Amino acid sequence: MSKLIILSNRVTIPNGQKTTAGGLAVAIQDALDDIGGIWLGWNGERVHKQEEVHFNIFRKDKVDYVTCPLT
Repeated sequence: MSKLIILSNRVTIPNGQKTTAGGLAVAIQDALDDIGGIWLGWNGERVHKQEEVHFNIFRKDKVDYVTCPLT
């Protein structure tokens, strides 16, 4: 079973209300929807200490979205 793993600076988590605007993000989302996989990246938050870093995992269909803040 093949899985696609994407590591990027930002992650677009589908919320069912708005569509993805960027061309690359749309292409990545289409590929993940087709074969499944993981999209890992920054959630847009900053934390001051390493101990404050936490991972959020959201699953939709065949895709796991994993986000975390940066220090």
